[in-house]
Amino acid sequence: RTTATTCPLLTLLQAFVFLFTDNPDVCGLLLGLLFSGLAAWLLLFRFCPSPATAWCLLGLMVSSHSFMSFTTAGLENPILFFLGAVFLHVYLRNPLLSKRQLLAIALLMAFLAMARSDSVLIFIPMAVWAYLARTRISFWRRVPIGMAGLLPFVAWTAFSVLYYGFPFPNTFYAKLHTGISTADYATSGLWYHVSSWALDPMLLLVPVLFVALFVKARNRTLVPLFIGLAFYELYVVSIGGDFMAGRHLTQQFFLSLCGIAFLLENRMNNPPRTVSPRTENNRTRAIPIVLVVLTGIGLSWSWFIAPTVRKQFLNLKIASSTRRSAVDERAYYLTWEPRSASWRAILASIREEDPRAGLYRTTYPAICAARRAGFKGVCFTDVVMMGTLVWKCADLHLFLTDVFGLSDPLLSHLKVDASRRWRIGHAERRIPKGYHQTVGSGRNCIDDPALHEYYDKLLLVMTGKLFSRERLKTIFDLNCGRYDHLLKEYESRQNADKAKSGESLDLLNEAWMAFHFEADAEKALDLLNRADTIDDSPEFSRISHYYRGCVLEDLQGDNGAAETEYERALAGIWTKELVPCADRLARLKAIRGEFDSAIPIWEKAIRVDAGSSAILWNLAVAYRTADAAAKRKTPDEATEGEGNLP
Repeated sequence: RTTATTCPLLTLLQAFVFLFTDNPDVCGLLLGLLFSGLAAWLLLFRFCPSPATAWCLLGLMVSSHSFMSFTTAGLENPILFFLGAVFLHVYLRNPLLSKRQLLAIALLMAFLAMARSDSVLIFIPMAVWAYLARTRISFWRRVPIGMAGLLPFVAWTAFSVLYYGFPFPNTFYAKLHTGISTADYATSGLWYHVSSWALDPMLLLVPVLFVALFVKARNRTLVPLFIGLAFYELYVVSIGGDFMAGRHLTQQFFLSLCGIAFLLENRMNNPPRTVSPRTENNRTRAIPIVLVVLTGIGLSWSWFIAPTVRKQFLNLKIASSTRRSAVDERAYYLTWEPRSASWRAILASIREEDPRAGLYRTTYPAICAARRAGFKGVCFTDVVMMGTLVWKCADLHLFLTDVFGLSDPLLSHLKVDASRRWRIGHAERRIPKGYHQTVGSGRNCIDDPALHEYYDKLLLVMTGKLFSRERLKTIFDLNCGRYDHLLKEYESRQNADKAKSGESLDLLNEAWMAFHFEADAEKALDLLNRADTIDDSPEFSRISHYYRGCVLEDLQGDNGAAETEYERALAGIWTKELVPCADRLARLKAIRGEFDSAIPIWEKAIRVDAGSSAILWNLAVAYRTADAAAKRKTPDEATEGEGNLP
């Protein structure tokens, strides 16, 4: 029992739609269109004072690349747009709030918290001001109204604690409790804003226009909204932003549009008395002109400049992206799936066909190879493979160990190595020894005694009887931090082991650099020899043999000697680090046509760890080639040269 969703409300709605469609592509598209359309309707027909203003704001929405992307991205943004528009409509349209309107504000706060907990930071100032100064109802009557409105969120939190064991989604712990310093998070957050603005300048220009109109109008009603937006901006910087460019900035963009429409309507209904009618008419005409110019800038940037920005400033390759930039996630997905793939999946679902026929064509064969190999508890670090496993191949009965901890209640509570490359929201954890076997078998096989004890507690929460006294007590103790000392003990032991083997690992890394980047075989072999004299442990020797084999194969062309080194490296217990070595050994055998020898090596490798989709791809090709060879053989040929290609 664990929750991998950051947005419980969206998940519940998708689950409901999924009952009728059996296709998550349909769920995301329908919900996105529904809530984005309702939000746009509220803005254009309830906030805008005139058709001209409505057309201008519609143009601003269309000109924002990020806003349009996230309207149907399958994320929580459309729900936030809709709930935000409803909240502002209730808050801004009523100078004095009645009991029903106070209840509506509390309900909207509850739904916003269920859609995305941190989104309430924008609305807290308005909600507090509404309950303190925007009503004439006595204080003791406001309290029960507010508590009644918050009941949906309270009920969900109580359910989450009882069922999952924690009040917050697992992603909260995985993304914000990483051990990464606040300074690194802030640096990432600032670069996130720069990247998002470079991709879509409308995310900056529209809020700036709203602030300028707000300062000019001096409208006190919007002060809480302005404070909430500013506070949320600081929060986004403090958490490092996101890996999706513009994701956290689209809500401010849409709420700024609502604020602009409200200011324009207020100005039209209450023109300043100190200004002559002619001057006021000129100013009123100037605002639509500014909006049209901004629309032109946004469309021009999206059509002509954004493609260049994506290539040169934003890194489209997720594997090589750094903490200093976000990516246009949808544009990245379009590099490996055509734009029409989701529509083909939807049409297949309508025709009661397998929607996988038109989607994930590049990864489905690899997953089928995994099923044929019969492995469980595999650690996938390839984002594409992870996305495929979640739904497209759920019928294959495979287990996924999420190295980012987003869906893993143990890894989400472990710190990351901040010295290594990390990506905001997806910081890779080091897999504890024995955890792979734990995921595959369902039994606690973790080597470290402290982490072993901590996982016993988690296992009780995740799989124990729901209402048992021991489980409820463990939930209370976990949330009070009474077992945190076990995690600290494990982390300190890991840091000590890392420091102990630091010199030999440095030499090993230098040898890999000399091989991979400098192509200097002599330097790489010399560094490996020096490392062997410092650390003669079996684990280190196996990695050293693997690196020697790489040098011999790639730089000196001695495949026979390289194969011998690979076999020495794989003589002991296989670890995650040795899986690429097994892949190389199997590939050398497959090149010679020895598929009977190569296939078992690949099968064993993916049972240990499939950190790259290349291993499954090689195995899929080997299966296909071996099957084709077996079909072409005659009965007489089958007794000769078994395992060799004709």
